[in-house]
Formats: sequence, C-alpha cells, structure tokens
Amino acid sequence: MGSIAIAGECIKWLRDNLGLIPDSKSTQTIAASVEDTGGVYFVPAFSGLFAPYWRSDARGLIMGMTQYTTKAHIVRAALEGICYQTREIIDAMYVDSGVRLSKLKVDGGMANNTLFLQMLADIVGINVDTPRLFETTALGAALAAGKAKGIDLFKLNPENEIETGMTSYIPRIQGKQREENFSAWKKAVIKSFDRPTPPFDTENQGTKRDDKTHLSSTTVAWITLTGAFGVLLYMASRNNKSHLF
Repeated sequence: MGSIAIAGECIKWLRDNLGLIPDSKSTQTIAASVEDTGGVYFVPAFSGLFAPYWRSDARGLIMGMTQYTTKAHIVRAALEGICYQTREIIDAMYVDSGVRLSKLKVDGGMANNTLFLQMLADIVGINVDTPRLFETTALGAALAAGKAKGIDLFKLNPENEIETGMTSYIPRIQGKQREENFSAWKKAVIKSFDRPTPPFDTENQGTKRDDKTHLSSTTVAWITLTGAFGVLLYMASRNNKSHLF
C-alpha cells in the first residue's frame, strides 16, 4: 500500500508559490466557480510520487491548458489531483488485501472543504463520510490519554459519551465517466516520468564544472606567474653578481 507525498502542501504551493489563492479556505469558492477542470490535470509530484508508483524521479506538472484556462481550472485540477492519488491508494489496498472499501472516512483540515469531499466521492466511487468534529486524530489522542492508568478521566466508556455525528457524500457521476477520467489522470502521471533530462544540472553540476575550469585556469596562471617571477629573480641575481665582481 503506501502513502501520498503531497496533499495539503499542494494547496499551500498554490498560495505561497503561485499566489493563485489568498488562503486554503478560498479553494472551495474558486474551484466551484467552474463546472470542471476544462481538461486540465495537475500531478503534484513535487517530491516524486509515492504509492503505487514509488518514483522519486517524477516531477510535478500541469497539463491540458488552453487559452481559456483560468486559475479556477487549475485550483480545481489541484483538488482533483489529491482525489486521484487517494483513489490509487484505495486500488492498491484492494490489490494487496482483496477487500473493497464500502466507504471512506475522512478527517483533518481538508474535511472542511465540502466541494473537495464531493469530488473525492465522485472519483473514488464510494461514500465519503466525515465527522462533525474534523480533528478526530486529536480526539483519539485525548481519549487515549484520558484512559491512561492513574488519570481515569473517563468514568464511563468514552465511546458512549462522545457522539461526533457523520456527514456522507455520495458519488454523483456514472462509473463509465469515472473510469474515463481516471484513465486520463494515469496518462498524465506517466507524463510526469518523461521529463527532459539535460546533460548536467545547470544549477549544480554546471556550477561545479565552472569551478573546476576556474580552478585549472587559476592554477596555470599561478604557475606561470611564479615561474616568471623566479626567472626575474635569477636574472637580477646574475646582474648583481656581475656588478660586484
């Protein structure tokens, strides 16, 4: 199975590096302003791709853009890219275990984005459930600490004391359309492996090559100057001797 390298960091990249969004919350409004991505696919392979590809050489790409592409299409494609990576993890889990998920429970910061959750349900093809209390990981840690020996914060079973409630998002697109979209995503992923490779890294190796050339030139110049200076000293010494004798 495995994990996803980039999810929430993709949204931060849109904000901090491209300036397409003022904050993470605005992705819902901006992405909802268009019906789809307009054929744009966003593969956020900033640090390579984890499961199921395990390709450290993969690089991020945005493809399928036209003159009509707007920042809303790119933001929506970024959200879809996270959903597609989740779909690939779910598929990998099925291959390893032979068990299909009937629903997907989601929490954390991105669970605040209802558009994202609906897109996730459409892409993975199963119900996506999110609790009313988004940070359930923190809640679990608190419950575990409260039940520790010597603390006994919970007198009763905490599972019976806390009712978080769930909101379900049901897939809205047909299976055929879902698979066609997923197939197009996988083609985009393959393209992230096929990036141009220069003969050397212009930022690193090129600098090193220049340093070596500079070092060689400096060494030759130093030897030449030293040799010339030595000859001058020798000639000066001979001239002095001829005057003395």
